Amino acid sequence: MKKLLVSTLTNSGLFLISVAIRLSGDGKLLARILQKVLVTTSKVKFRLGSAMKFTVIGADDGSRGIQVSDGNIVLLAAGTRRYFSGGNYRFQGEELEDRLRRLGRTRIDTFLDIGANCGELAIWFAQPRFHCRVAAVEPVRETLELLRANIALQSFPMDNITVFACAVTGTNGSIRITSGHGSQNSVVARKWRSSTETVESVSLATLLERCRFDAVSFLKIDIEGAEPMLADDLAKALPALDVAMIEFSDKNAISEYLKIVDAFTTPSGEWRVRTNSNFDVELDIPAFRSLYAQGRIPADDVWFYRNAA
Repeated sequence: MKKLLVSTLTNSGLFLISVAIRLSGDGKLLARILQKVLVTTSKVKFRLGSAMKFTVIGADDGSRGIQVSDGNIVLLAAGTRRYFSGGNYRFQGEELEDRLRRLGRTRIDTFLDIGANCGELAIWFAQPRFHCRVAAVEPVRETLELLRANIALQSFPMDNITVFACAVTGTNGSIRITSGHGSQNSVVARKWRSSTETVESVSLATLLERCRFDAVSFLKIDIEGAEPMLADDLAKALPALDVAMIEFSDKNAISEYLKIVDAFTTPSGEWRVRTNSNFDVELDIPAFRSLYAQGRIPADDVWFYRNAA
């Protein structure tokens, strides 16, 4: 761990003078390592947000450094740039855990993270206190390297997290995806950039077989406009799902995202919907479909969950 951390930080060009990090166990060793790392950069920020349960240490462009959460999670700054923006952000894993609790989900046995990016959420739910099996899915080579590096940095056991290097598109085969755009890489880019790579593509059913998940407590899908490609797969997988958070973005048409809504439309009507920006409001599927089709619900992360009643 020491060699990986020092090498990564040295190559990034981060200048650390001193760091106050509250960690326990092996994390104390990590803090001592950080205090001894010396490289160069002209702009350095040390930020501790009063309402944020993490400390961010690094350059203000978000391309360097690390962040340490109160949950003893360490992440390289690349891929988590919002924490350097000056906004008063909560650690995203903590926020999702809180929302799951509000839905009555206090136990998450399995977490399937499709579009895992740097691994922030996958690592959060891989913490020992969850007793959760985690599958992190990420197709882009550069992002995969960051994801695996972040997993290697943790001070707690990570044998309950499995990384799958593929794109989930509804079909088995291969597909072209943009690269070099961090968390914004997509298989449905409106205009192909010069930098692309070809990756394996799989259906959701194939992925579930590889994960060996009989049921999915929490499914997250954030694949930059390609979410509607999984609509048919989602309809078939409904018996295995409990809660799904799916990004409805402006990178695809409303008519395409309505296919996902229709996938959760069942005769028994047991599925309910909330959105990230208006989480206090619960809607049934027909009400949400009507509002979204009219453009009255903006692009957002949409939560589908079984009615507990």
